[in-house]
Amino acid sequence: MAQLRSPVPSMRSEAAHAAGELELRTAMPELIDLLDDVTPDVQLQAIWSLGQIGGKTAQRAQAGARVVAVDRSAPRLDRLRQNLTRLQLNAETVKADAAL
Repeated sequence: MAQLRSPVPSMRSEAAHAAGELELRTAMPELIDLLDDVTPDVQLQAIWSLGQIGGKTAQRAQAGARVVAVDRSAPRLDRLRQNLTRLQLNAETVKADAAL
């Protein structure tokens, strides 16, 4: 979605929202990049959209829930920790196979 890279903040925000509504997994890398956007509304839309697509951790942490994120992939957990730090959110992360 080229609109996620638009120079216009309202366009990035609307594109992020649309990506969440459509649950576009292919937009996830760009949405993750928008977590660093200079415009707070764009950041919030990216959080919401990632939650819609399946990344509920940031969305629930933002709502004040106690969150424990479990993943067997250390690189994914590292990226999650970086994003949570950038967003000033807290969640416990555990490297494990949740299917066990």
